[in-house]
Amino acid sequence: MKEEIYTIPVMDAFNQDGCPFCAMRRKLEKDSIDFMLGPSYMEDDIRMETDRKGFCRRHLVMMYEQQNRLGLALMVGTRLKRVIKNMSVLPKETSAKRKGFFKKAEEAGSSAYGTVLGSCYICDRIGGTFDRYVSTFFYMWPKEKELRAAFEKSPICVPHFAMLRESGKKYLNGTHEGEFQAKLSETEDKILAKLDADLDLFIRKFDYRYKDEPEGDSRDALPRAINALSGEDGA
Repeated sequence: MKEEIYTIPVMDAFNQDGCPFCAMRRKLEKDSIDFMLGPSYMEDDIRMETDRKGFCRRHLVMMYEQQNRLGLALMVGTRLKRVIKNMSVLPKETSAKRKGFFKKAEEAGSSAYGTVLGSCYICDRIGGTFDRYVSTFFYMWPKEKELRAAFEKSPICVPHFAMLRESGKKYLNGTHEGEFQAKLSETEDKILAKLDADLDLFIRKFDYRYKDEPEGDSRDALPRAINALSGEDGA
């Protein structure tokens, strides 16, 4: 069943350190990079999509670091030719008029505008599967005690906290939604309060007056705070 296919990676993510939703996206991102630099880039249907959508800078850099320069060059090359072709039909008036063209085209959803600026094939690929993971999480929430127990101990990052608050309204109703929202807020408050205290101690340790104070969990407080505020996956 579909639920079983997506249940496994959801539970796996909750058994890792850090924000489980960041872990889900990180795994999807790695798998997508591996997929793109495998034989898939020679498949016509994949190349048509990467040609049309392109890639964001983050994923171009990640693929470049994987050393399959030929595969990446082929994908970037076809995308570059498409951009050149589309740019050739854009207005050649003054810069002010071109700016106005882009603004109107953006508002109208112009295909020419989109194919010049592009989107990202990998972001779209990740996004669709990640959304199914989120829906599976909420499918499991009312009945999976193991998931609920793991959730209460998970350091949900702020971006995914916001995502879960909104998604809870969509996927849950009645008592289940109320219970989830209360538990989400309670869990996040505890996580952020502990992180705040750890970061305060980390800062205090730079003052010679507190050099003998036990450092507790403060040593890695700064990277944990960065991950909490921005998400480990940069989401």
